[in-house]
Amino acid sequence: MFEMKPEYYIGIKMIDEQHKQLFTYADEAYSRL
Repeated sequence: MFEMKPEYYIGIKMIDEQHKQLFTYADEAYSRL
């Protein structure tokens, strides 16, 4: 459902990794509903 798309990357590795993890959490939460 939720996925990190290339246009969401901002070029700062630490922040991009955090955003990627947030998408993972959102996808897991949605799948549990």
